[in-house]
Amino acid sequence: MKILLITYGSRGDTQPFVALARELSLAGHKPILCAPASFRNLSTTYDIELFPLHDEWQDLKDDSIFQSAFETNYRGLRGKWLAIQVIQRFRPLMARVRQGIYEASNLKPDLIVSLPSLPGHELAEYLGVPSISVCLQPAWVPTKAFPNAMLMRNVPKALNRASYWATYAWYRVLTGNSRPWHTSLFKTPSQRTNAPMRRRDGSQLTVLQAFSKHLLPSCPDYPRAVHTTGFWPLPAPEKWRPQAQLLDFIYTRRPPVYIGFGSLVGTDAAGLGRLIEHAIQIANVRAVVVAGWGGIATSQTTNDIFYADDVPFDWLFPKMDAIVHHGGMGSAGAALLSGRPQVTCPAMAEQPFVAERLRTLGLSPEPLPLRALTPERLATAITEATTNRNFESRARLMKLMVEDESGLRKAIEIIDSM
Repeated sequence: MKILLITYGSRGDTQPFVALARELSLAGHKPILCAPASFRNLSTTYDIELFPLHDEWQDLKDDSIFQSAFETNYRGLRGKWLAIQVIQRFRPLMARVRQGIYEASNLKPDLIVSLPSLPGHELAEYLGVPSISVCLQPAWVPTKAFPNAMLMRNVPKALNRASYWATYAWYRVLTGNSRPWHTSLFKTPSQRTNAPMRRRDGSQLTVLQAFSKHLLPSCPDYPRAVHTTGFWPLPAPEKWRPQAQLLDFIYTRRPPVYIGFGSLVGTDAAGLGRLIEHAIQIANVRAVVVAGWGGIATSQTTNDIFYADDVPFDWLFPKMDAIVHHGGMGSAGAALLSGRPQVTCPAMAEQPFVAERLRTLGLSPEPLPLRALTPERLATAITEATTNRNFESRARLMKLMVEDESGLRKAIEIIDSM
């Protein structure tokens, strides 16, 4: 079966689709990844065919407006003004992305698997093929059990289900209405219902949620067509080998901690880099620091700090004393699968939700919002995570529970049943 996988955004939005494509290929399917052109190397590494989408995302991450928006998470009056400017920059980009998705129709797939924020389902309707929606955060499928993970504010329990409409409203504003695009390109009016992730007849689309049910606050009342599979980890490439210097750094003394904030970017990478260096000194630990998209300015490797560009998490994390990250669902999943204690420094989107869940589950100290981070607070949290053995014992137990979900295997079984 030829399967078109459509995603857009950062590494965290793309890597789960690469992991799924790899498993689909091993299962005998022909996956084609429709994703930003900048991820060509990643797809090639795993022998996945790429249909490249227009890639201004890489330029936008260096835009000071986007950096400020990420830092503030659109808080306050300045945050609202930043949101307007982000929308003005992002909408023209999405017009080109939609055009690329339309051109992917020439691939004639048998099935389309897409993020709910992209018009993959419109394309499937046009081609007359089934589609599956992939949710990377618990922010799309409404439930009464807990509020939208993307919301920063507390929500009255009676409004939990209604809170999920905020996600659709934000993406509609950010990316624009896709109905005129559908009509212009397909020469037919869109017949999709206004209800989220519904077929033309109003029935629920098949949804795969690529995260662990064990991370959720309570048992949600999801429809039967919604499957919370577990995480979709991407193993290290077969030909990948760690640097000899990195091996020496890890094994010569006590295990270091990992520090990295993924795809987060900000306006003061140098300042954050200095803050991390100071925290490492105060905590008297060693650290492997990964800059990600450049949110952390790197320096020369020393006896106490090893700066790395890109290291597979499934190889690195189990060797660390603790994992310091931003609370992104992908990083949290890799940390959970490593069985190591965590420290979270959330900034935006689902990160505060994930950070609080990790604390509640006894897997990390109190979250440290990135906007209020200091060397002293970070050092204290690292010390607590690496010395309180309750965190380690809970992390080992959670590792077994998350591994047992076999998220990718479940996803393949559901796709095979389509």
